[in-house]
Amino acid sequence: MSKHSTALAPTKVRVRPGEGAILDIVRKMAPQPDGTAGFQISVDLGNAPVPERRYVADAANVTYTNGSVHLIFWQKKITGNEARSMVILSLTSHAALQYLQNSEEQIAQLKKTTSKNKLEGSLENLPEEPTQTVCLAANLVATGWAGREACMDFYHASPFVIGMLVKNGRFAAEPMVRISLTTGILIALFLQLEALKPSFPQDELEALKTKLSQSGGPADA
Repeated sequence: MSKHSTALAPTKVRVRPGEGAILDIVRKMAPQPDGTAGFQISVDLGNAPVPERRYVADAANVTYTNGSVHLIFWQKKITGNEARSMVILSLTSHAALQYLQNSEEQIAQLKKTTSKNKLEGSLENLPEEPTQTVCLAANLVATGWAGREACMDFYHASPFVIGMLVKNGRFAAEPMVRISLTTGILIALFLQLEALKPSFPQDELEALKTKLSQSGGPADA
């Protein structure tokens, strides 16, 4: 009787349909706090599609609990301070750290602009959660502003996509939502995220310090 051997075909590394738009990335080796070598990527959001979903926010706040950062935006009713609707963007602390790190120059410029033109804003106390509340996941953020207007574009790369990167897979991210807000609220969000940073997991903060010391400056996303 002849014997037959069966071999499994190699798995193709490709982005699954529905994972989002393919984005250009740059890979480079990066040392880890434990002495091992890993890699990090730089993502170009300049070519990412603009999210189709849009939301205008009158107010905002930030909360942090157990590794999760929630950027909370809401619209007020015409009279009073009650919320008509609310959109919550859920980010990991790691994603929030990367956002702060990559926005360092933007934040410095924005602080100068708001101070010079008196565009300071503030975060408001969280209202009672309205019936119309939506929570979305995100781990990539692009920010822009002009005068008193600002916007934040949120994207999400799934664990499937990120897991394939170690196998030289392509990078894809799904456009989630564009939040329109005032420049004053935007700078207040930046400042609150910076204030929360010391509470983030210590291993993530140590990894960030290692990247900065090796590169001599802000590390890539």
